[in-house]
Amino acid sequence: MGAGRPVGARRAAILRDLDEPRSTTELGRRHGLSKSTVSHHLAVLFSAGLLVRVRQGKTVRYSRNQDSERVISPRR
Repeated sequence: MGAGRPVGARRAAILRDLDEPRSTTELGRRHGLSKSTVSHHLAVLFSAGLLVRVRQGKTVRYSRNQDSERVISPRR
């Protein structure tokens, strides 16, 4: 994950919620955040290599990749 830990509590919550593909609008509604705030968090997580994004028509859906599991899973 590059410099400056990209995953705080809010981003970890968004990551956990991406167990199925979701759009910025869906995530904003689910987390009580504006679309621009969600978009910023997703951009950071995507740049850190933790997300997959797929365009479906006019909508972009984000989901976790395998690397994100090490971030959201409790350490043992």
